[in-house]
Amino acid sequence: GTEGAPGIPLAIAMPERPQWDEAMDKDALDDSEQDYFNSWQRAVRRKYKTDDLSYYERNLEVWRQLWRVVEACDVVLVVGDARYPTLHMPASLYHYVVHKHRKPLMYVLNKIDLIDATTLAHWKAFYAAAFPGVTVMEFTSHPCEGTVTGDHAGWKRRKERNPVRYDVYQRSDDQQPSAAAL
Repeated sequence: GTEGAPGIPLAIAMPERPQWDEAMDKDALDDSEQDYFNSWQRAVRRKYKTDDLSYYERNLEVWRQLWRVVEACDVVLVVGDARYPTLHMPASLYHYVVHKHRKPLMYVLNKIDLIDATTLAHWKAFYAAAFPGVTVMEFTSHPCEGTVTGDHAGWKRRKERNPVRYDVYQRSDDQQPSAAAL
């Protein structure tokens, strides 16, 4: 299609796996995918500079893996950096997963501790409007004070309850405590 989410044009439409069936042998399937991919690349080169595509976008094996994973899974989970979420969730991927394969898509905004709460709220609102049906979640492995991760009372209690014991790591090999001592 020419649009991924309503009103959001696709910059470069992703290659979609050509029609196939289980009766095709491996060589026929490989040839079909290679022919289609070559055609897709020629069309992209006519419209864009080849330098604009990454190595991964020009690699058929990357696309084959994506096609097969989407076909085999029940839910597609995309993890993107909350600082640059549009780089990790292109409209063409949304269209391919949600409209062509009719699979649920979940988008996890990772590293939310590196953005402020207002930015996170704006990104979540953007994805809710631009990509209907996509569940947007947030995640961080480093919650800390003064960030979007919110109330840190629980984090502080865990830190006080389980302090890092640096003295354990400073001992020589012959002075290492037993597992029971830790």
